[in-house]
Amino acid sequence: MEAIYTTGTSSTSHTYGNVASYIKDRMIRIFPRDFFKYVYIASKIANKDIKEVLGNGDAEFRKRRYPFMVITPRFTNLDNDRFGYDIPLTKNMDNIEVGMRRNLLHTIFRDAEHKTELRYKLNRDRLEFEIEIRVGTLKQQLDIFKSLQNQLVWDRPYTSDISLESMIPRAMIEYIGKIGGIDITLRDTNNIPTITRFLNAHSRYPMTYKIDTATGLESFFMYYRTRVLLTYTDLQISEGTKKNMADEFYPITFRIVAEFNLPGMYALVGNNDMKFTGMKFDAVVNCELINMSDVIPMYTISNLYDRYPTDPHDGFNFYTSTIIHTDPEKDLQEDFINLSDVIEPEHMEILQDFKRDGIPLETIFRMKLLKDNVELPYGKDPDECPLTWKIDWRRRRLIIYCADKYATYRVIVYANMVMLNDKLVEKHYQNQREKPSL
Repeated sequence: MEAIYTTGTSSTSHTYGNVASYIKDRMIRIFPRDFFKYVYIASKIANKDIKEVLGNGDAEFRKRRYPFMVITPRFTNLDNDRFGYDIPLTKNMDNIEVGMRRNLLHTIFRDAEHKTELRYKLNRDRLEFEIEIRVGTLKQQLDIFKSLQNQLVWDRPYTSDISLESMIPRAMIEYIGKIGGIDITLRDTNNIPTITRFLNAHSRYPMTYKIDTATGLESFFMYYRTRVLLTYTDLQISEGTKKNMADEFYPITFRIVAEFNLPGMYALVGNNDMKFTGMKFDAVVNCELINMSDVIPMYTISNLYDRYPTDPHDGFNFYTSTIIHTDPEKDLQEDFINLSDVIEPEHMEILQDFKRDGIPLETIFRMKLLKDNVELPYGKDPDECPLTWKIDWRRRRLIIYCADKYATYRVIVYANMVMLNDKLVEKHYQNQREKPSL
């Protein structure tokens, strides 16, 4: 009989960070290219005035040239105003099976061989964003105010397509991997790329994971498309303000309300004969690993799998997609990830054979690196750093130069699976021939 094994809460702050990055990108695109000198997303979800976020004597902001924009997200739980409130799909109506009915859960992943599914309970949340744009002259203030007034739809909700990523509790991924024969807890073998490809082979949605180069922790995510309901309100201007007798600015402020769907709770579902031998599950995500009072900005490209299709082409197959957040202490310096974090262990071994045989490894794997929504050129970027990124096959590293601690990097990997599989078969038969006979 099918039953809910266990449940786990997603890291909602990551998805909120997705939405905040979307709002930031949406606002930047309204203005001319490179218009803003600085765009800041306040990391704290709290009821604060913008002046508290900026600080009355904040040296970092005082030394910045105008114009700049500050985005402050606020979580709101006004149930009566939210679409879909008080229905069984989004709200617990009884306490059957830890408050959730299986027929109201949405399936993400199905492993038919082991009779296990990963499902989620739908939530619909609302975020409010306080936006302040500061410019250096009254003329700019008036021009921008009128431009915003005429370009945008005010005080009327409308929908827009958006792509988001929801963190899946790691303990659930570990269990799914173990019953599938992939143990990601092993210290001597990096099975993260293997489990990611396994998840995508059985998932209805693209699955990815994030590498944090500062901590070395991996987080697993479900990539999904949805529609966000946006409302622009409270467009205002105020008189110019002078700070420290030298820093004069003119503010434009307004508010954006965003409603969107997201997974609120994950559940592992299967048959009662499957046992959780030696497995422990926490009710929530490992909160000690992240500051749950913060929004975690993570840029998600709305048309990622349209720009980088998963269909085979030119002899190459889509291999994996991995998010990278660089070490804040290496901001504007060199940072890297190991290629073993994106390529399966058995394929890493085969790369050594190709290298020994003099076959260029670029003919086996093709990689692209994105910084937010921009694909970075391989090697040189004359306008920014001498180098942007490169692959060091000898040291098995993907190196990022002038790393930006605020950016979301994403490496897209394509592989010549025909060559890889042929080499795997050849290696298998070679190992069979070399086995001593009894």
